[in-house]
Amino acid sequence: MDSSPLPPRRPRAVILNNEILPYRIPLFTALHDRSDLDTTVLFSTARSRERAWRINPGGLTFPHRILPGICLHPPKSYLSERRSIYINPTLFPELVRLRPDAVVAYEFSVPSMTALWYSRLAGIPLLVWSECTPVSDRHLTSGQRWTRRVIIPRAAGFFGTSVPACRNLIALGAPPERVHEAPQVHQVKRIAEQAAEVRHHDAGGGDCVLFVGSLIERKGIPFLLRAFSRVRAARPSARLRIVGDGPQRGELAGLADKLGLRESVEFAGFVQPADIHREYARADAFVLPSLEDTFAVVAVEAMASGVPVICSPFSGVSAYLTDGRDAFIVDPNNVGLLAERILGLLDDPLLQARFRERGREIVQRFEAETVAEVFAREILRIARREIR
Repeated sequence: MDSSPLPPRRPRAVILNNEILPYRIPLFTALHDRSDLDTTVLFSTARSRERAWRINPGGLTFPHRILPGICLHPPKSYLSERRSIYINPTLFPELVRLRPDAVVAYEFSVPSMTALWYSRLAGIPLLVWSECTPVSDRHLTSGQRWTRRVIIPRAAGFFGTSVPACRNLIALGAPPERVHEAPQVHQVKRIAEQAAEVRHHDAGGGDCVLFVGSLIERKGIPFLLRAFSRVRAARPSARLRIVGDGPQRGELAGLADKLGLRESVEFAGFVQPADIHREYARADAFVLPSLEDTFAVVAVEAMASGVPVICSPFSGVSAYLTDGRDAFIVDPNNVGLLAERILGLLDDPLLQARFRERGREIVQRFEAETVAEVFAREILRIARREIR
């Protein structure tokens, strides 16, 4: 009879997420591929109403479940947008069924409150995963402040998706030694290779300025259009390509016409994530004029694709960039400076090359396996302590 000891059980973690986001799939896949950790992802919904991308849940290779539930959409107290509040009645029974050794809860939401309730009853650690920054948290409702006051003192650890997100967690009361930087991820190597292949066959027409994102107020596109009107006056060959869709499309098209940009601004509509590398491959400069962005994965996509970037300081990704060395960081409200920086970039091939080189170096820290290691290390540390 074999009396050799059984191998130790892999710690089991349940990760909560709001919806199936293309840029989170690589992280969940990388965590599942690890031999030392057992993970299951529970989604509050397959896709929110604001999203247009097509994702086949059946094609996901990691254990997951999309929980039934409802979503409320109260208006924000600022900007012309609505919040999403997910309510999933089956979440608690699902946690009971899965019996995790640790739960990673996304943001300070109703599902996170449910996870906290379960973790307290089951005697397991709760970790909080947040992308909120001081900019995005500047107009919290009383309910949002209350959930933070309840969850933060009771959480065993924290993951911030950017440097500003980590600072925000600490400002909210999270012990600094328990806050771990786990940036938003992307398949950096893959999109770089895809863009290089397209560029090899089609270099584009030159002087192409690109924006990618939802056409909503907080993306700051009117500031970009006004800046581009100055760029076009100084450089008639310049073109602006706006990739994305949203409720502001008609208003933005009207503004472009008013500024005399009908022939030089193209509204390309929404492009699926699988094809977005083609847009970056044909761009000469990428501009992110956001008034608020917790991270802005599109800037990572641009840098990975070898496109020099002009970035708003109100995006989380800007904390990883140094103005003038890696990219230009420009307040979009300063339309004159934004135009000056776009022209400066288009006029200077050596500067473009330097930004491209620096961007490709910076984005390596956003590779899925790198970020998955941060998650796994802390989950394992806490979960193993609990199952000893």
